[in-house]
Amino acid sequence: MENELFLLRKPNKEIDINDLLQIKNNKDTAKYLGGNTPTYTEEDINNWVDFHNNCDDEDLFIIQDKQNKKVIGHIGLYNINLKVRSAEYAILIGNNEYLGKGVGRQVTDLILNYGFNKLKLNRIYLSLISENLPAYNLYLKMGFKKEGCLRQAIFKNDVYYDSILMSILNFEYEKK
Repeated sequence: MENELFLLRKPNKEIDINDLLQIKNNKDTAKYLGGNTPTYTEEDINNWVDFHNNCDDEDLFIIQDKQNKKVIGHIGLYNINLKVRSAEYAILIGNNEYLGKGVGRQVTDLILNYGFNKLKLNRIYLSLISENLPAYNLYLKMGFKKEGCLRQAIFKNDVYYDSILMSILNFEYEKK
């Protein structure tokens, strides 16, 4: 999948390892992930790529800048249930140079299009830490609806945070 600026492709250990190490270990962006964030080693990244490339109920993609070939994050649909026609969405843009520049919107649109039009999903849902207001506002603008809040559901760095639940349905995506 791609647009004019970004390519979404399967991760490749041989060519992506160094970029993935930087992305997964970026403390600035990891603060928005649930749970305490470990420090990833090369072995961890290799295992992570193997696991996600061989998982039957998910589609994980690397986000690559087409101009400079730099890997800037990853995006995917997880817990894909084709019987119920739903999946969980997640994204990590782990390169600070790309934050706040519309990348999230562009690649989220690519993955929503993939989920609704190729996989024929009816519902794509997500959860995010309540402190991640930029992502929350982006999802609202893209048509996601807030479904609820799990109070103090995330424990990170000795602090409890709420987890916000959101979703978008196929007909809501088509109306955009």
